[in-house]
Amino acid sequence: MKNKRRGDIIQPFLMKTPENKGLSAFFSPHLIKSRFIQRVIGFVIAFVAISGISGSWLISTNRLLFEFHFDIYGSAGKAILFGVVVFFLLTRDRITQLDISAWKPTNFIFCGLSLISLGLFFFGASQLLQYQAAAQVPLLTIFTHSMLWLSGLSITIGIFGTEFIRQLWQKCRSELLVTAGLSTIFYFLFGFIFQLWPYLSKIVLWAVLGLLQLTEPNVKVVPPLTLQLPEFAITIGEYCSGIESLFLITTLYLLIGCLEWRRLRKIAFLLHYFPLIIGMFGLNIVRVYVIIQAGVLFNPEIAAKLFHTYLGMILFMVYFFLFWTWSAPNVIQKPKPTGEETI
Repeated sequence: MKNKRRGDIIQPFLMKTPENKGLSAFFSPHLIKSRFIQRVIGFVIAFVAISGISGSWLISTNRLLFEFHFDIYGSAGKAILFGVVVFFLLTRDRITQLDISAWKPTNFIFCGLSLISLGLFFFGASQLLQYQAAAQVPLLTIFTHSMLWLSGLSITIGIFGTEFIRQLWQKCRSELLVTAGLSTIFYFLFGFIFQLWPYLSKIVLWAVLGLLQLTEPNVKVVPPLTLQLPEFAITIGEYCSGIESLFLITTLYLLIGCLEWRRLRKIAFLLHYFPLIIGMFGLNIVRVYVIIQAGVLFNPEIAAKLFHTYLGMILFMVYFFLFWTWSAPNVIQKPKPTGEETI
């Protein structure tokens, strides 16, 4: 008895193509011009903007982040980005085929609601600065958190449209639930892995110091993890350590391994993991160096704000996609020409 191959869960990454090109198909000119991909790019830009503006301001207050529980969004944002990639993996051969309508008045209404909600968030947060802890003003704290959530939800609906989200729920409900579960696991696991950041920060500190000494001879280390330049000082803390990206990329790599297990060249898959991580860590060192140089050449505040956005996570995801495009032909066995197997 013959049946279609059930093991062909994924044609390397995201899309099925006769050429088996993997991620290169995802970056094809035809697909990039599609309305869906344009909306995805718009969503990523909006996500980075909202999180960057609100996150940088919250951190600058030195008080709202922990006393009013806004620190939960640090890992939550990464879990959302992780979930987006997981959902693409699970729906790679269907998601780009869903209909997405042209811009309608409702899209602009929801985008406007997002901006209003973001403004109300800043209003509520500025009022919270008059208090010491969330327990003093629980309703105001809940309101401020709600406005931040509403801003993100509204911009999502505004960009993709209500009809697209409705058909997404109808046709990809199980994948959405699986994505939500995996993202939740990612969120809580990240809390444990995050404790390793001081060890990685020391490596980044001395590597960046070596690069800075080529152009900034007066730079010096102030123990334990601070680089002192003539213009400003910057601490190589958890956001510079690379632990977030290390965990994210490792999780995605293992997820692909699970999805592709039946066609995986196991030894090659394991060996490719090491250049993947080494490259990611090297890219993180270059990222920290470039941000510090931006602070030296332009404004120290630019460096401080860039460290507290999701631009770094987006950069590492792009790196991961490009790496997988290169490595997929070496670690994934090509499907048999017939596409069938005897049971």
